Amino acid sequence: MSSPTLIPSLWTVSLFTLGALSCRSAGCIINDFADRDIDKHVDRTKARPLTTGELSPKQAGAFLAGLMGLNFSILFSLPWECVKLGFMVTPLVFIYPTTKRYFKYPQLVLGATFNFGVFIGYAALSASNSVAWQAVAPFYVGGILWTIVYDSIYAFQDRKFDKKLNLNSTAIQMEHNPHTILAGLAATSVGCFATGGLMAGL
Repeated sequence: MSSPTLIPSLWTVSLFTLGALSCRSAGCIINDFADRDIDKHVDRTKARPLTTGELSPKQAGAFLAGLMGLNFSILFSLPWECVKLGFMVTPLVFIYPTTKRYFKYPQLVLGATFNFGVFIGYAALSASNSVAWQAVAPFYVGGILWTIVYDSIYAFQDRKFDKKLNLNSTAIQMEHNPHTILAGLAATSVGCFATGGLMAGL
């Protein structure tokens, strides 16, 4: 939507593709490190390398440092507005893995973290390197809702373990009426995307 040409800069798209992969990989390392003592009690996660000791915390830390170096190298190759936005979301990457311990809706924080890239991507390609908030914000909200939908479905398999370990997830909060709630969130997400498109003049 922000690109002045029909086909966006392939170089910028390549940077964002690499950045998305490395940022999410870094997030997974942070999450697995924070949960390494919890994961041993969950069937789905008990074979993770940090949990079994196959990888040491130092090895994970070294790989994380390399990924963060790559992430910031990509970020600093973008316009200054993107750099500011990148620093705004960075704390969330480190905060999210802890939220399941004290916040009933950790998937909300996950969505806020994962989808912040819509602002950075818009600013990277717009002629003024600014964000048209009225168009991009609905996509951000829609992305957050969609993240809650798919990660709640994913979290249903861990419900009994989360309860036993006194952890939180949206799957626990919606366990008595998941179909209606998830359908409502998904429909609202699509409505947000449609609103963003309309605000962008599409």
